[in-house]
Amino acid sequence: MDDPQLTAQLGVVAVRGPSSARYPERMLPPSDVLALLRARRSSLPPALVRVTDYVLEHPSAVVDMSTSQLAHAAQASEAAVSRLCERVGLPGYPALKSGLAVSLSRVADRPSVNVATIDENADPRAIIDVVARSHRDAILLTAEGLDPDEISAVCEILRETRTAIVYALASSAPVAEDLATKLVMAGVSATATSDRHLAAALLARYPGRCGLLIISTTGYTQDSVSLAEVGRSQGTPVIAVTSDPESRLARAATHVLRTSAYEAGLRSGGTSDRMAQLLVVDVLVTVLRTADHQAEVAAMHRMDEAVSPWKLPRPGPSASPGTPSDRE
Repeated sequence: MDDPQLTAQLGVVAVRGPSSARYPERMLPPSDVLALLRARRSSLPPALVRVTDYVLEHPSAVVDMSTSQLAHAAQASEAAVSRLCERVGLPGYPALKSGLAVSLSRVADRPSVNVATIDENADPRAIIDVVARSHRDAILLTAEGLDPDEISAVCEILRETRTAIVYALASSAPVAEDLATKLVMAGVSATATSDRHLAAALLARYPGRCGLLIISTTGYTQDSVSLAEVGRSQGTPVIAVTSDPESRLARAATHVLRTSAYEAGLRSGGTSDRMAQLLVVDVLVTVLRTADHQAEVAAMHRMDEAVSPWKLPRPGPSASPGTPSDRE
């Protein structure tokens, strides 16, 4: 942060009460309040969406508004304004206004990342910039919203059970495959599937002796929620990778790893969500493998040697001494 006073305002927020596990302490990246609101909008109830939309449409005006003025302008209650700050991970309304001021002061230095504003026949260079920045924001916002305690708890489950079922549908399915592959490489017997019946059969095969990881952007897919409930009923730890900490999936899970990404308009179903999910995958597996660093390094060397007969030598200066290049 450039401003120590602003750092104190935007700094660490600890949300108390029964839902505190869903809203962990976090640090908000500077100048990302507008991106944060866009990323979290789809997971908010209607009253909070009205406040969010007003803030996104009139950020300059909101900087000078009181809580009651914003509530009146957005046709919502003052409680809704406070609730919005809590849901997006801000310590209060002053932090929201301070964050907006930072965003607005820097908006001239970069184009908007609102992918919904991509117009017909938009310039390809502008689209490249907007899409790249939406991916960047997805990574930054997901990183700041991840709860280290939840990551540690999930890793402990995987270390103890050494068995995992990874379930995802549609565009999240490739992320499930990636996670399962990485878990196998880390010594965890993992199966990725989009088949609810297979997942349920595996849960019955390992009741309470595996981890069930469900990846769902919205957290409201019926199959995902039903499977989570089955897992919980059998005593299986259920880990949800999702964007909404109050979704049905999150409420059915024992642990929640939250993602944040903005997809709308022509980008609906785009890759920002996948970028956010893949960040969670890499963080989770990396933390898992750090438990016994020396053993993991040795295992990686053995695996590298195992596949070395199928690797072609690299030509040019990067080739190791004494290794013939394929141009010789």
